[in-house]
Amino acid sequence: MNFIFFTNTTCLLSFFILSVVSFLHIEKKSYLKKIIFFINLAFLAIINIFIYFYKLNNNLNNLTIISSLLLIIFLNIFLFLSLISHTFLRLRLLFLPFFLILIIFSIFTNFLTEEDGYKVTLFEDYLLITHIISSLFSYSALTISAITSASSFFQEKFLKRLVYNKKLSSLLPSLYEGEILTFRFLYCTLILLLISLFSGYFYSLSKHNGLEYFFNEKSLLSIFTIILIFTLLILRKMSGISSKLTFKIILLSYFFINFSYFGIRLIK
Repeated sequence: MNFIFFTNTTCLLSFFILSVVSFLHIEKKSYLKKIIFFINLAFLAIINIFIYFYKLNNNLNNLTIISSLLLIIFLNIFLFLSLISHTFLRLRLLFLPFFLILIIFSIFTNFLTEEDGYKVTLFEDYLLITHIISSLFSYSALTISAITSASSFFQEKFLKRLVYNKKLSSLLPSLYEGEILTFRFLYCTLILLLISLFSGYFYSLSKHNGLEYFFNEKSLLSIFTIILIFTLLILRKMSGISSKLTFKIILLSYFFINFSYFGIRLIK
């Protein structure tokens, strides 16, 4: 536990430094600020990799292992996207609250018992691996969609104001960029959720008979999320949809996924 305390403290300190750097104006030619930002982000990802392997090797509960793995995936996705796209670098302030929530949740799950975390053998076959990884990537993709959708929603609000706030607007991608990214990641989310749902079904089928898998709380909430996302994509193709309604539907989908992946496990 001393190792966990030290690494979690280091993780929080690294996040604090990252937050301070994020509030600086990182322009395209501000190479020093960019380097500091990326070094801190990479260090935050690396320290969480150490935390993850420690938890894995010490047989801690599954929820804390999964939360650490999710944090690693999310940090590395954002690091990669920020390196290849200035648009994601501009979204850094909107990503910070999600990083903080995941870090706090990961620390909180350290105090759960094995019964609270539903201790089973993770990664025991390829179907379970596929189910876990696709679930975590779909959650990450939906989170990115929620953030880019929030960016579009705020940009639309700024544009409709009588006094245009150029300073606030300049911190976010354009309305067009935000909408394009939102729907691209929604497509990714839909595909990954379907992979997660069916890989989970076939894994369950190998252990139990019947279609009970599709009638548990987690699967039903995942199905509701898929229906919502599919409906949103169809509406956009057929008649277009406002950024406000898009934001509301994505938030509802995001609520379902969070409750499906984490909420049910915590309240049981």
